[in-house]
Amino acid sequence: MGLNDNGKKNEAVDSHPTVMKKKGGLQIKLHKKRKKRKLTTSSCVRRGPVGSHSLRSPATSSPEERSTAVAGNATRQENEGDWGQELDELQELPCDTALTMKHVIDTRQCLYIPLLQQTNSNWLAPAVMNFQLHQKLEGRVVARDLNQMWKQNHKVVRLSSLTEDVVVWITSGIYVRALWDTHRHYSTEKSFSDTAAVTTWFSGEKALRTKRIIRSDDIAESWSAHIERSRSTALKEHRPLSKPGAAAPTKSLGAFKGMKQAQKEPMTSSPTVLRTKPVSIVIETLVKMRLLMPTAHQEDTYILWLPNFGIVLKELSDAQTRIRMQIQRSIYKEISVASLRQQSTPYNVSNKFVVDWMVARGKLELMRRPSGDFVRLGEDW
Repeated sequence: MGLNDNGKKNEAVDSHPTVMKKKGGLQIKLHKKRKKRKLTTSSCVRRGPVGSHSLRSPATSSPEERSTAVAGNATRQENEGDWGQELDELQELPCDTALTMKHVIDTRQCLYIPLLQQTNSNWLAPAVMNFQLHQKLEGRVVARDLNQMWKQNHKVVRLSSLTEDVVVWITSGIYVRALWDTHRHYSTEKSFSDTAAVTTWFSGEKALRTKRIIRSDDIAESWSAHIERSRSTALKEHRPLSKPGAAAPTKSLGAFKGMKQAQKEPMTSSPTVLRTKPVSIVIETLVKMRLLMPTAHQEDTYILWLPNFGIVLKELSDAQTRIRMQIQRSIYKEISVASLRQQSTPYNVSNKFVVDWMVARGKLELMRRPSGDFVRLGEDW
């Protein structure tokens, strides 16, 4: 126990002997500083240091945050999937566009593409629309960063509609995961027994994913190179080419068993047959799996696609038409943005998301007034 200046016992200095000579008021002040510093430290641990851009991924968020509705989807499924590892690819790129994409996904402001239902939960692949990047960053910065992320680092994949009025970006990890989800769906049908071989090749062809328009000659060249590499590897390992859909032999079989198997089975498996007709079989398989979509511009040209991507595009188009008709039926040919956001829609995309997209494309003109924000049809309509 210590004594203060008034000669009274000071009971608060037993645990802090170094401040026994200080005044009582100063002790309280130091205690407040220590408490404030403790809160600051805990907040840094939770949010990350300033300037580190450490954003929380969907895998590390709470179940309550994962089940909340977002701007991109008004009616959400309970589980949009665990994309933690796939989204970590964006953190490896120290550019503003990559950080912006991850921020849009983490804050649930992106567009979601439902994958084929192969598990108990419905998986939704997050995709960032092109206009969202241009809203937050300059167009020159976005074009430079996307060119590096898309064509050089192969970290993102570009998906677009046939008219290219909708352009979205997803990470390469999410895209490959969607390819194998599609394979699991179609591999149950007997007519698609070659989906395993085609998916294995297509998921590793990064050069094809850097093209806006994919020609059939590009696919034939890439497939032939894949077959040559497979044959060369099989000859070196003294084993036949694996059949489509069959699992690769494990290392536990041993080299002797592999040679015996190679002697029994001649090297005339299905990939060798596919090599003679790569365009007619491989492309047909990709189109039936809805991983490629034929274009209307030229013959034998395709764009990258996903099975349910067309459903998302139709919902965007229907929501856009619905908003346009509401504006045309209004008395003053304009409508409040607040009233649009409060309306419930039968689509998986909210009116706020569609309004922002239409304003960015010039379909709607935004007018800011003291009473609120209003929109009317733009000059492009």
